[in-house]
Amino acid sequence: MGGLGNDTYVVDSATDTITELTNGGTDTIQSSVTYTIAALVNVENLTLTGAAAINGTGNSGNNVIIGNTGNNILNGGLGTDTLIGGLG
Repeated sequence: MGGLGNDTYVVDSATDTITELTNGGTDTIQSSVTYTIAALVNVENLTLTGAAAINGTGNSGNNVIIGNTGNNILNGGLGTDTLIGGLG
């Protein structure tokens, strides 16, 4: 569970659970599996890690979503998003 300040979560399974409080800073998920932050409205950023062909989906906020070196599909969702593709 995140608190005040900027938090970074490392996700390596689609079943990992994250809870982030309102006004808790700028929060980032680093994921080595396909991941969506659509239900995590208090998380701003998603970074895909590793080299697997995985995908990342944002939420209704203004997200920064960064791909990895694999072939990714990046979907910002609603909001004014920044999508940064990797080498794939």
